[in-house]
Amino acid sequence: MAQAAAKQAAKTVTKWDAFRGLRPTKLLCEGYLPVHTVNSGCHTQLPVEGRWMAIHTRERQHSGGFHITLEPGESEFWAQCAEAGLEIVDFRCGVCGKRLKPMAAAVMPHLRPHADPNRKMQPGGLFFITVGDAPSVDDEALEE
Repeated sequence: MAQAAAKQAAKTVTKWDAFRGLRPTKLLCEGYLPVHTVNSGCHTQLPVEGRWMAIHTRERQHSGGFHITLEPGESEFWAQCAEAGLEIVDFRCGVCGKRLKPMAAAVMPHLRPHADPNRKMQPGGLFFITVGDAPSVDDEALEE
């Protein structure tokens, strides 16, 4: 009975609470390759609130692509994304470009400096995320 109530209460398939332990510090409305061949983002730095992601994706009809900077810490941001009913379509490291599982354990190694595709060391912490109304169904390319 309690499981049925929990499923009914869940607004999203995306498990936003899997990001617990990560705090966003910067949110930028911006598309990225290979997901967004045309960048229809407005290039605006937004307040770090889940509702702004929803506004830019749905009401303003931008691409749903965002550059987000993360660091260890706690935040209400993830609960706000769940409340807004957002789903993760794509999530990848902004340094090396690897597609990641949306969970803190997969993200943590990418917070440290590591090599970009040209083998140059870059500071970690930058990620690209695309959100929408439907979750991604292509999970084969995700890093473990």
